[in-house]
Amino acid sequence: MIKILLLLLLAFFLVTLLWAAAFNAFYQAALDTYQPKASANPTVKPPESMVACFHCGTYVPASESIRQSNRTYCCQDHVEQARKRQQT
Repeated sequence: MIKILLLLLLAFFLVTLLWAAAFNAFYQAALDTYQPKASANPTVKPPESMVACFHCGTYVPASESIRQSNRTYCCQDHVEQARKRQQT
């Protein structure tokens, strides 16, 4: 009876060992062929400085701001409003 139990235990151990080896081989093959998806935006812009709009105080990237009379604005409307304010 003990011999049968030992043989069953040995068989179980061998099957488990073979299954683990096969699983590991499959997993490694999957890792080797994995190609990460290309991102929608492959070029990442470096961070840039932010400037505050003189009219409303909203921060916008310096490259998107409008400079007028040594002041920065977030949109053309605020430039126009500042001109009107200066004329009165």
